[in-house]
Amino acid sequence: MKKILSTVMVCALLVGCVFTFAGCVLSVGPMTFIYGEYEADLAIAEYDFEFSPLGGVTVTVDPIIGDNSVHEGKYKVNSETKEITLTWEGDAPALFDNGTIDFSSGEEDGVEYIKLGAVKLTATD
Repeated sequence: MKKILSTVMVCALLVGCVFTFAGCVLSVGPMTFIYGEYEADLAIAEYDFEFSPLGGVTVTVDPIIGDNSVHEGKYKVNSETKEITLTWEGDAPALFDNGTIDFSSGEEDGVEYIKLGAVKLTATD
């Protein structure tokens, strides 16, 4: 009995680790949930996104010139229309105003990615 319980606990721990360290896009009916950390290194700044499976998003912007900024908000993905709606609690980060933009996700060269409008974000480890 102890071996079975130990095996189940180890499996649960491994599954938790996989979801913690990898980005994940989960579709349930017309809604899609994003979970994990993603980044985009653009010419003007580096964007680090952290998505909560409960609909929260935190973005850290590290511009080439100036100080870092952190923005918190909410997201909602509609997989039927392939759009994401971002709503920020304060100022919106550059390139990502409040509103609805195109959304897609996939995997390329073994790395998961999402696209918010024209910006491609890759999953971080």
